[in-house]
Amino acid sequence: MLLLDSFLDKGCSEFQCAGKESEVMHDDMDEYLEKNGKKRVLTTFDGDVVNACQYHIFGVGKVSACLIALVADYPHVVSHLKRFAAQCEG
Repeated sequence: MLLLDSFLDKGCSEFQCAGKESEVMHDDMDEYLEKNGKKRVLTTFDGDVVNACQYHIFGVGKVSACLIALVADYPHVVSHLKRFAAQCEG
């Protein structure tokens, strides 16, 4: 959970897991956050990577100005994110 701690230290308060194992990762994150007293952190999951990105950009993104997407292994998701970002710009 070193990466999670790094994001928390930088002020991240919302995390969304996406993909086949997203629910398991989400549960592990929740357990870790609870054990470490980080109760004001929002975590969600979605099995569909593209839907998860859309939700974060168009739903949560209206509140938060920053999105960090670790999607290097998913070229189709990178393509969708670029298209969504262009829609947000205008």
